Amino acid sequence: MRFWKWVWVWALLTKTFLKTLARQLYLKLTKFTRRSSGAIDFFGKFAAGYDFVKSVSMYNWEVIQRSRFCLKQLAADNVQEVFVYGERDVTEVLYNLTFEIPIKVNMLGEHYKTSNDVASHELLVETGATRPRKVIIASLVNIEERTMRLCEMGVDNRRIVLLS
Repeated sequence: MRFWKWVWVWALLTKTFLKTLARQLYLKLTKFTRRSSGAIDFFGKFAAGYDFVKSVSMYNWEVIQRSRFCLKQLAADNVQEVFVYGERDVTEVLYNLTFEIPIKVNMLGEHYKTSNDVASHELLVETGATRPRKVIIASLVNIEERTMRLCEMGVDNRRIVLLS
């Protein structure tokens, strides 16, 4: 039974990894086709695209590893439920990992977001700030801004968990 659970989690993480990579690659390709002046320029952009895919893949893998470590640490501290605030792709990774690590994840979103891909119950950040649970900042970039935003809403620093 444990083996199939592990396979399921890795299938979810692989799906999320590939979906994120495809989204990031799409953004890069929309810039790739602009202003090509010849074959040499095209091959230079192709090499740069390869480097981009490689670095983005390494970033996405790092997100998965840090997210797993973070949830395992929280589970070891007997935390059973957390809020997650940050990037959509990182939030999805954390949600997928809850099938492996038994922590309930509640998503926090901004009032202007209309998409709700991962969670069926996404709370506003302001609502989550008033509740006593820990808040994972689901990001490896812009961490200071997100931390400051949470602190401005009254979230104690001891409740904020970083993916580090």
